[in-house]
Amino acid sequence: MKRSLLAALGAVWAAFLLPPQLVDWDKGGAPGWARSIAASPVYGWWNGLGESLGIEPYVWTGVWVAPTYFLIAYALWPVASRAGAWGKALVWATVAGGVSTMISYPAGGWPEPWNALWGVEAVFLLAMAVIGLIAGVIAIRRGTGTVGWMLAGVPLVIVASTILFTYYPHGTLIGLGLHVAVLAGVQQET
Repeated sequence: MKRSLLAALGAVWAAFLLPPQLVDWDKGGAPGWARSIAASPVYGWWNGLGESLGIEPYVWTGVWVAPTYFLIAYALWPVASRAGAWGKALVWATVAGGVSTMISYPAGGWPEPWNALWGVEAVFLLAMAVIGLIAGVIAIRRGTGTVGWMLAGVPLVIVASTILFTYYPHGTLIGLGLHVAVLAGVQQET
């Protein structure tokens, strides 16, 4: 399967997981579209699956967004060779973001000081933004054209997607996954 399709699949997975997360996080303040979608039977089944394993829905759906990071990282890998060490650092920061997300969601219920790890994925999203910008600038200076500009656009995508979908990391990963899908497609064409 083409790497660009895997990144797009990751974005779709994050989009699937977003409605119940918004509802669990914002309760009555969640957007109407999220409350409507989260009330569908598929989410009752999904949450029931987690509850049957003794995992509360917020943690269950939170942890399961981690594969999106891994799909994005896999799609980014060929681009990394064009952006050098900073491009590879972006890939590894993305992988670390996935691992941190798997730690972050259950950490909220852990004893001190370990509960301070709740929300740690934000650090990796910020690192991805900064590293993406640096990798993009380096790639532009190397004459990679569109690939460099798209890498440099990673911070904008991270910020815009988080604002648009009002929740991180799920909302952030929707935009980033789509961005990387296009980037991986451009990489294949050049």
